[in-house]
Amino acid sequence: MKSILRLVSAAAAALLMSQVANTAQAKGLNDYEYQFVKFIWDLEFEKANFYVTQGLVDPHNLSSGKELPYYFFGPGTLTSSRCRAPSAVEPSMGHCMPHQDITHFLISGGFDLNKPVSGKARPLKYVCWGNALGVNNTRILVTEEHVEAEFYDDVGFTPLQYCAWRGTRGEMGSEESNNYMLVLATLISGGADINSRLKIEQPIAPYSDTPINPGATPVMLSLLGWYKVNPDYQAQDIFFVLGADPKAEDDMGAGIVNYLIYPDRDYMYEPVLKMLKQLHDRGVDIMHPRPKDGKTFVDLAMQQGDVEFAMQIMAIAKGQ
Repeated sequence: MKSILRLVSAAAAALLMSQVANTAQAKGLNDYEYQFVKFIWDLEFEKANFYVTQGLVDPHNLSSGKELPYYFFGPGTLTSSRCRAPSAVEPSMGHCMPHQDITHFLISGGFDLNKPVSGKARPLKYVCWGNALGVNNTRILVTEEHVEAEFYDDVGFTPLQYCAWRGTRGEMGSEESNNYMLVLATLISGGADINSRLKIEQPIAPYSDTPINPGATPVMLSLLGWYKVNPDYQAQDIFFVLGADPKAEDDMGAGIVNYLIYPDRDYMYEPVLKMLKQLHDRGVDIMHPRPKDGKTFVDLAMQQGDVEFAMQIMAIAKGQ
């Protein structure tokens, strides 16, 4: 019975974070409009504009009833690798952001990229979705177009919260990591709330040791999977330098350290200790107990028989 409940819960969480990714034809584009959009995706703007000059396409009045930007941001895209919403068990995949030249093309065509493209989802929502970071689009939208950087989508996330959850996925100092830091800094300087709280109605992955609770802040989300590929400590430091509250608790009473996953491999003990030291130095209570069972990181270590690890954590907490 318990395993069934776990499966149902996981399915519900995935459903909560999913969006329907229908093809453009299913949305009602006619053949001319579909080719028009496809040429834009391929950066063949002269061919795309020929459909307009011939009177075959009105970019501001598509037969689908959707605004043109819908077909370039998020699940509405036409690419072969579909954009998939993130979930509790896997990151967003696919192509979720257009090339920067397409963004400029849309702006020059008079389209307002501060408007939702679907529901409450605006283009800026997708800068950290998918296989690639939208570092250039973040700069264009926030710095050049001055769109709002702080808004909640239908699911209850802000763009910064999605970025924090995504993580860098690159080695510290790599181009991927540096671009990730640029996205974070651009969003925050553009008005994104560094201490914004998730507006979800119930925990995502409630049976996990580290569920995503209502009220979670970006720095909490950034810890969920920070070491799964390559440990990178820069993002958390940027959050604190720019004003993240080290004493923050989510709506369930979990503190920042409770979003740090206990190491499941021997080689991860040292990186986790380094992160605990960094958090402690920034004012985080690394001995904050988990709300679901009252256990601290030290309790978890002793439960696993990791006595040396427990002693090292206690030494960090004491400032030794």
